[in-house]
Amino acid sequence: MSVRLKSRTQCPVNGFQFFEAATGFDLVKACPTCQWDFRAAVQAIIAHRKSNPRFNLPTDPGQVAEELDTTNALRMLAIKGADIYVTSDASPFSISPKFKALRSQRPVAAGGGVLPKMISGAAVLDEFLGAGGVAVPPEQSRARAVTCATCEHNGKGDWTSYFTKPASELVRKWLGIKHDLGLTTPEDEKLNVCEICLCPLKLKVHVPMPAIKAHLHPSTLEDLKQNAPWCWMLKETDG
Repeated sequence: MSVRLKSRTQCPVNGFQFFEAATGFDLVKACPTCQWDFRAAVQAIIAHRKSNPRFNLPTDPGQVAEELDTTNALRMLAIKGADIYVTSDASPFSISPKFKALRSQRPVAAGGGVLPKMISGAAVLDEFLGAGGVAVPPEQSRARAVTCATCEHNGKGDWTSYFTKPASELVRKWLGIKHDLGLTTPEDEKLNVCEICLCPLKLKVHVPMPAIKAHLHPSTLEDLKQNAPWCWMLKETDG
């Protein structure tokens, strides 16, 4: 299952918002009226991308509409009570057979499940660094990375081994931004996908805890307590 807006004609909280990380384009600032009109927002994004061809960004109307829809659906999941604007169907965040097999080999917290964690993880990554866009200090990300690199739940293979193409594209976008920001740790080559929180660890270790807590599903927390009590997320959540 995936998340998407129930309606593209009914505006979500604060309208339709979109930020193009590659260029710094902010839809609301560039076209204030567009945030209240889905079609106008799509056209504004396409026009911006066509005027910046060196970034080779998608300009197909259908694809841009899907990006705008998913971005705002995930944003609604981060706002208390705004999930009424969201629905779900066959998922771009669906998981591969390999991942399903891995999940079946260990106990999972009661009341858990892949979908809530997948949505929570996607929401964190869609915002990446959260409000303010400031990563945790290098020493903190390094300490987190050391824990993850030696953890038994650090999956084998990169994100493309676990998630289907649309979710992989989301991760690919943020990995590029991570590179541009110079966010690295000595453990990067060892970091893959966490089999509990469902996040690519190369990104997750840089995310401030408030952004993680805002989307941390209770089943993920229970799963960590049962299967990875050494996790830095538990220590930082308790702190």
